Amino acid sequence: MQDTAFHSFGLWKSFLRGADSVFLGRPGVISLIGLHLKKVTTMKQLFPLVLIASLIGNSLQAQPGPIYPSDLMYAVRVCSDTSFIGLDSTDFGQVEDLNSGNRGCMSSGEVQPTWTTFHIAVEGQVGFTIAPVPGAFIDIDFAVWGPFDTIPQLLETVPVRCSYAAPGPGAYITGLNSTSSDESEGAGGDGWVQDLDVLPGEYYVLLMRNYSFLMDSFQLSWQFEGGAALECLAAPVTDLTASSSLIHVGDTVSFTDLSTNSPYAWWWQFDGGIPASSTVQNPEGVTYAEPGCYDVTLTAYNSAGENSTTHVCEVQVESSTGLDALGAEHFKVIRNSGGLVIHSTSSTPYDLRLLDAAGRTVEQLRTQGVHTLSVYGMPRGSYILVLEDGSVRKVHRVAIVD
Repeated sequence: MQDTAFHSFGLWKSFLRGADSVFLGRPGVISLIGLHLKKVTTMKQLFPLVLIASLIGNSLQAQPGPIYPSDLMYAVRVCSDTSFIGLDSTDFGQVEDLNSGNRGCMSSGEVQPTWTTFHIAVEGQVGFTIAPVPGAFIDIDFAVWGPFDTIPQLLETVPVRCSYAAPGPGAYITGLNSTSSDESEGAGGDGWVQDLDVLPGEYYVLLMRNYSFLMDSFQLSWQFEGGAALECLAAPVTDLTASSSLIHVGDTVSFTDLSTNSPYAWWWQFDGGIPASSTVQNPEGVTYAEPGCYDVTLTAYNSAGENSTTHVCEVQVESSTGLDALGAEHFKVIRNSGGLVIHSTSSTPYDLRLLDAAGRTVEQLRTQGVHTLSVYGMPRGSYILVLEDGSVRKVHRVAIVD
């Protein structure tokens, strides 16, 4: 009985392909031959790994990743056999990447899409197999675009390989192989089209979409001939820079992402900053309202993983005491667990004074080079650190909270 049901589904799919837009790609109630009945919500509601970016107009932002590759911009780089989870959705992701000019045989557009890319390391012939997990009966369609010099942000041509086949029971397997001669097929195809002749350095985009609307997972397995091989991608090497490392209270700083290995999402954390976080690549206008020495952390994501870096005391915020910090780059003050570490670029001695909020001297000494000023046991509150070296003077406000 089950085989009959799925055979009927294959025939219905062949029949309905010409009018798929009536049934697919839109929120609503979907029912095909009794296989699936589901009230469909939008992909934004179902994104299990993407948090809400804003709440009621506020600038509260949330960590972006990891991100499921439901859009071309988040395509996952694959270079070996890979399993993909099924999503309970009939949406197209956050961006509708397919249109009448680039979808080729994928006439019903993006439904439960999984976008991937692969990069050729060694020339030869590349094929692959897309198969449901054992016991699953899902119908996966696929399309391949390329070759490209780099990963595209938009697809402007039809795919070079495309399968929209509706295979029968026990044959829910599709892909590229060396025995097929066709490059594209509709619903009546056998699920297989010709493999790719590839050259080193080429990029390709592979879209796999679940016509069945079921949540079953599937496996992508590769077959190489003629010495062909794929190049893997490393996780980002994360780095950053700030527009200024020394500002006054109330000033703003902009930050630039310097990460390598093609990140596609970013999570910034600004100790003491307003806003306290950002998910844009190069955030601008981060304001610091209190004096201090503040860390900046950046996590960058790509299709191979994520990596983080923290720049300690990346932004120094000077006190609004009305005293000018002359020769500000001459001294640098860094907070650590031991207290305040003062760095001087000069080898000559300098005077150090620590004043409480009433202007009384708490600590006074003459030192040179690097000096650690312990604040252990000092009462909580605001203090003024004054550093003087001849004509060079730096005034720094310190808040002791522990």
